[in-house]
Amino acid sequence: MDMAQEFVASCPRLLGIWSLEQRDAEARVAAHWAEVLRKQELARRLRDELDELESEGRRLAKELEEAKETYAFNDDIVARKRNLVRSNQRGARQKRNELEVAEKAPAPVVQPLPLSSTLAHRWLFFLHMPPLLRHLSRFSFLAQQMLLPRPISPEVARAIDDTHKANLTTYYNNQRHCGTYLRSPQQSHDGEEGRVMFWSKTQVPDLKDFGPKNVCRCTSRSDGVWYPDSLENSMAWAGPGSRDRGFPTHFNPFAVLPCSSLTELYFTEKLPSENGDASSLQWAMHVRASATDTPPERGNLAISRQDLKPGYLSKPAYLMFGTLRAYPLRQLRRLASALHDRTLPLDQPTVHVLVRQLMYHIGVFTDDSPPRLLWREGWKSEGDVLEALWRELSSLADELMEKRREHQAVLLLGEVAAYLAGWHPACNAVARRFATMTSIVADELGLEADAVSNDDDAVAELLAKQCIWRCMALLCYGAGCLDASDVGSMLQLIVLIRHGHVFLQDLQLRAQVQPLVVRAHNVMASRADVVLAEVTQNGELLTDAVARVLPGGLRPESPAGGAVVWSRLPGSVASFEAVGCCVGGVGGSQHQEHLFSINVLDGTVLLDGWPPSRLPKEVTGHPLYRRTFGEWNFQVTFTGEGQAGVMEGLRLINGRRYRFVLGSGGRLVISEVDPERRVELELLDAGTDGQCGQWGAELPPRLRGMQSHWLCRDRGVVVLRSII
Repeated sequence: MDMAQEFVASCPRLLGIWSLEQRDAEARVAAHWAEVLRKQELARRLRDELDELESEGRRLAKELEEAKETYAFNDDIVARKRNLVRSNQRGARQKRNELEVAEKAPAPVVQPLPLSSTLAHRWLFFLHMPPLLRHLSRFSFLAQQMLLPRPISPEVARAIDDTHKANLTTYYNNQRHCGTYLRSPQQSHDGEEGRVMFWSKTQVPDLKDFGPKNVCRCTSRSDGVWYPDSLENSMAWAGPGSRDRGFPTHFNPFAVLPCSSLTELYFTEKLPSENGDASSLQWAMHVRASATDTPPERGNLAISRQDLKPGYLSKPAYLMFGTLRAYPLRQLRRLASALHDRTLPLDQPTVHVLVRQLMYHIGVFTDDSPPRLLWREGWKSEGDVLEALWRELSSLADELMEKRREHQAVLLLGEVAAYLAGWHPACNAVARRFATMTSIVADELGLEADAVSNDDDAVAELLAKQCIWRCMALLCYGAGCLDASDVGSMLQLIVLIRHGHVFLQDLQLRAQVQPLVVRAHNVMASRADVVLAEVTQNGELLTDAVARVLPGGLRPESPAGGAVVWSRLPGSVASFEAVGCCVGGVGGSQHQEHLFSINVLDGTVLLDGWPPSRLPKEVTGHPLYRRTFGEWNFQVTFTGEGQAGVMEGLRLINGRRYRFVLGSGGRLVISEVDPERRVELELLDAGTDGQCGQWGAELPPRLRGMQSHWLCRDRGVVVLRSII
């Protein structure tokens, strides 16, 4: 509230509104006082008139009595006197009624703003808050609400419940538009209701009978004028769609919870259940803010709960697992010790989650200005824990380089090394070593996939593994400094990850890969500024990335020779395009120009606007294709203009690459290229009857019907192959 007052005091716009509100308030008071004076004058005049009527009434009553005595036998005279008395009485009654109305005090003035300038400034801040501050207030409350443990338990609901009784924005606008004493206020802006609302915890009193009841008792201008200074104002928050989630109608997200560890437990990552139910180990994930807050038995829980040890943890590993986060200031040192002694199985998902929670949990801030991370205090000193972690990670990198079976540990160690590189640059080189070893494994898996290219299931499994290893490599670039070489490696990795993920048709394999793909995208998004700055200066990085997914070792090059020129796609931040030819590779150069497009964040590469895909139905359903390949499908990229272009296989099948051209009239041309022997064969059409037409008339029936026929134009021979 103090900030609100200070802001208004320095804001010309709100001070201008306050000045106009003061004038309007004074105008209401003046109009009310004028009405008071008018009614007081009217009442005085009516009292004088009533006195005259009452005096005349007494005289007429006396004359009536005298007439009754004097003219007892003259009814006309007595009747006239009686009518005069009655007329006087009616006039007196009417005058008394008029006097009663005149003496009734006018309706009170209910001012929309407090009389106190301090309180009024607070009101104006919330009623006319600048849009940016209104957004900031909403984000602040919403961020604090996100820290509340969910689902909301009854005890938490009671702790945060914040009961309010009056909407002050509604009150303010209603009183501003009350035209009893001011029909056209100078201040024309209504108060606005934000997501952080302005309410009162006290009810607005019934003001119908406020002030003196008799106008004659109004002795000053303030009589009958009410200001809302007594309303206890406060911020109110209802949250977006919170009622369905157990939140009270209004609640205070900043309220102190009944148990300080509720929020800690809620935001502590849950251990994965890949190796069975890990809930029995969840206690090992929790760490208190300080040793003072830590229960005295926390350090011995692992020893006392050895019956909970899972089979994949040895006894030393279990004891280390249970004590790694026992005390906040010892976590990093315990981690360095675990890495040094090789205690923990670094390929286990539960260990990954535990160590990541340890690394990313920043903990308590110091009271200094600016504040520092208490849990990391002094860790960069020479010989301290940061240097120890670097040495242990370097040692593990040396060991794992020769142990491919244990490379799953890189999923954790590479990420840890990259994270620590933000504080200790020497860890950057270690992270790159982890990235290199996993990239090598991924490339080897590609060779294995080529060797079993005729087995779809085996290829799919190898591609999934390859995608996982490349994601592991990319995670090693999640933090630390990046140079041009690093950015180039990241681009090639994300392109290959996207390329491999596209062709994973098996839902189970996609489910295995998807979490790592999301993390890989997160790395690219977090490093987007550096990546975009680097590729803007060095377009060759984009060329190298695109070349990794072009078939046959082709590479983009400018039509005039040299490097292609990349330009940012209009309206896009992360998409680039270039026009060039495909050159190099065992198949030779292609002189046709192509449009190359790449998105550096998700790794999408387009060739002439087409992404890598499988053959369309127009090809797989063609009789020529089905006769030879049956239900088999190819991973292809389009290297021509639309459907009429060349669809070239991305992978070698038994050492050969296949091309498909779907021409006008539905004519399909299928060719096979042997890169090593530089031999190209074209599949001949046996016709709808399978009799091979005139060109195969001399072939025996079994060779016509049970073989596929491939023409080598250069050598003038036809190769026959069995149809399976």
